[in-house]
Amino acid sequence: MGVAELWVSGGEPFTRRDLPVILRHANSKGISISVNTNLTAIPVEALLTQSLGAVDELDISFNGMETVRAANIANEQREATVLERIRYLVSRRDEKKHKARILVKCTICRDNQDDLLSLYERVESLGVDGMAFQHLSFLTESLYQQHLACLSAAGLEDCGSWASFSRGLHEMMPTRLPEVHRQLETIRSRSHRAGIWFCVHPQLAAADLHRYYSEEDFCAFTGCTWPTHGLTIDPFGNVSVCGWPHLGNVRDKRLCDMWRSKVLQDFQQGLRRERLYPACLRCCLDYESKRY
Repeated sequence: MGVAELWVSGGEPFTRRDLPVILRHANSKGISISVNTNLTAIPVEALLTQSLGAVDELDISFNGMETVRAANIANEQREATVLERIRYLVSRRDEKKHKARILVKCTICRDNQDDLLSLYERVESLGVDGMAFQHLSFLTESLYQQHLACLSAAGLEDCGSWASFSRGLHEMMPTRLPEVHRQLETIRSRSHRAGIWFCVHPQLAAADLHRYYSEEDFCAFTGCTWPTHGLTIDPFGNVSVCGWPHLGNVRDKRLCDMWRSKVLQDFQQGLRRERLYPACLRCCLDYESKRY
């Protein structure tokens, strides 16, 4: 198939014991590998010795600062542990013990909306290669039902993953949007001076940021290229494009046959014809695919 990149995410992928074997096999085929992790599932030394030699990019999920206000000792200790593990991995990268770029990713939500700049300052001091912030990928119940109806009319089956998961996230939406925007612009300026790669998914002006969270039919972009170059495989082997449509299972079908299937072709044609499906309005996959 000519696979160029493998992006491993979760849940927490390092709870899978055979993940190092998968990563080393993909690396032996010349595939670029990115892994998303919260750094809490395995000892960081094991991560370094078993996996990082095969990984090109380590994306560390760290929404961090809400734990400070939680007055929960266990959570505060976890935050300190993650920061210390990031520091350790950066030092080992500088010593040429691994090749992975180290990026920190933060999802903006109600609990951390006032702490984005403080979070960046902590991360910057660790010497990471970059930091990305992402606005919530959420769906209201009405938008979710519109999405299911649209798929049904097109004869497509929803895998029940991303769209279903995102239904309740609107309750976590940030409320102080001008402050969020001010912090992100400050971080953009500071990261540029510090030579740290920085991005926001999606990148929105202040007025559009308000519309993103308040207007159900607001769309931050006009199209998506993800279905033309990416597939998603869940832990059970089910294959989809981005949570829908369902293309089959790798235990029963060859991946190349699913990639060339009529179901996927119909989905791609529908996306070109209708431009976007309802759930696409709050999905950041296309932004992820354009980050470099």
